[in-house]
Amino acid sequence: MYRVFIADDESWILERLVTTIDWQSIGAEVVGRSMNGREAYEKISGQEIDVLITDIRMPEIDGLELIEEVRKQQRSIKCIIISGYSDFSYARKAIQEGVSDYILKPVGDSELLEKVKQCCRELDKERSLVTKARENQSFDRKSRVLLREENLRKLICGTATGFDEVSSEDIARSGIDDSLGNYVCLGIVFDNFVEDEDVSLSQFVVENILIDLCENFGTSYCVKIDSELLMCVIGTKETENTRTKIGEIAESLRKLVNRVLGVSISVGVGKVCDSIYKLNDSAESAKKALMNRFFIGGNSVIDYEAKTILPTKDKLKYEDFTHIVNFIKVGDEEKATSGCHYYIQRLKFSNSDIQPINLKIIFQKFVFTVAESCFNSDNASRILYNSDYFVLLHSIRDLETMEEAMVSTIHFLCGEVLMPRQDSRKQAIETAISYIKENYGDKITLKEVSGLVYLNTSYFCKIFKEEMGESFVNYLIRYRMKKAAEYLEDFSLKIYEVAEMVGYNDMQYFTKLYKKVHGISPKEYRTNLVKKDD
Repeated sequence: MYRVFIADDESWILERLVTTIDWQSIGAEVVGRSMNGREAYEKISGQEIDVLITDIRMPEIDGLELIEEVRKQQRSIKCIIISGYSDFSYARKAIQEGVSDYILKPVGDSELLEKVKQCCRELDKERSLVTKARENQSFDRKSRVLLREENLRKLICGTATGFDEVSSEDIARSGIDDSLGNYVCLGIVFDNFVEDEDVSLSQFVVENILIDLCENFGTSYCVKIDSELLMCVIGTKETENTRTKIGEIAESLRKLVNRVLGVSISVGVGKVCDSIYKLNDSAESAKKALMNRFFIGGNSVIDYEAKTILPTKDKLKYEDFTHIVNFIKVGDEEKATSGCHYYIQRLKFSNSDIQPINLKIIFQKFVFTVAESCFNSDNASRILYNSDYFVLLHSIRDLETMEEAMVSTIHFLCGEVLMPRQDSRKQAIETAISYIKENYGDKITLKEVSGLVYLNTSYFCKIFKEEMGESFVNYLIRYRMKKAAEYLEDFSLKIYEVAEMVGYNDMQYFTKLYKKVHGISPKEYRTNLVKKDD
């Protein structure tokens, strides 16, 4: 039986709704009643309710406040508002906010029963999604699903560039329909933390919701790309208003996931492509759309063509980075960092209620201002979009984490400013190589060496490979193996001692690297030396 609670401040209406309506005819029963909004909330809090029927005008707290408080505890509860004609516009607005339905007074028995019956059908459908998800975790089509996910992941991530890697036979065996005219990727990230054991369940719920939403539009598939990103593919033969319809599907998906799982998601809508083999283009545009989540907030649907909305300077009065910029221009990292700390303290005392979204915008403005003030346009774009920028942007939650992000950026930018004074990047590479030659027997890390020449690790790796024709790690290994060969000629040294002299405590790992570089093991090398002497 479905459990119904009725709240109305007029006793005769309340009594009629409870006693004269044949609730059992639709498999429901009234388990509680109240003439007071606060009392109704207290009664509902102690039990599971399927449908709440409430008048708008109630003592102490009104019907909408009652619904809002109840749904915080019971997200799946269905709510029906009873209102007078004068409250009609108020009730209609409530519908837009998630209330299931409304009825104008006087209330007809058949109309109310039909509304409650519809709510019960919706409850059944939502609950069946979760039930189906749990049951299907052990479904017998596992191998086919795995093959489908593997092929979709290749197509989405761009590792498949044509028919050679993912053939039409692979597509057919996977159960993917490649005959549709239009395909669009929806990138989905969960704004709330999702436990590892719930990830597969969440994915399955999303997939089943999409199947229902696309029933009369096309087909859909879902595949997990990494620990944060779920990519959904929608295929359709529709050619008119395709983007509008897909946007509506994405918005419905967002609302239903929020209702069924109790978590909010952000959906990035990619561009339409005309072939299953062009999914990578759509996926990349969907991921770019999701990047705007940092600025406009989560629990939203973002189209890849949507522009980031930033507050104007009139709205953000705290964007004066002049003192920090001046110190960065002369490469004075210590004073620039002190200036940053002073700036954060000013922000703390003058804007105690500043929100994380505004902190991200301030950080973005800071990076843009410094890069454009200190570097030419070509270098500015490279600096703005280095590999650490978006990681730092994502990490900002409060003033403390924003200061950490700014200090990290100052360290990087000061290194960029100082580079021309060190005879450009060639001198940086020479400094790094000299350091390797002097310290090859010690522990050497990429972060340590890049910091030595005032560069971030990704940029240092890039210029090192361009200048030397091989990666930093390979150069370090090759140099150490060269020195190891020299030491092995001294037979008074044991092989494990030679390994330690060139920076390796793991004998097995040293032997593996030596053989990779020289083609023979250290022991074989010494054997050959003995034969040569004989």
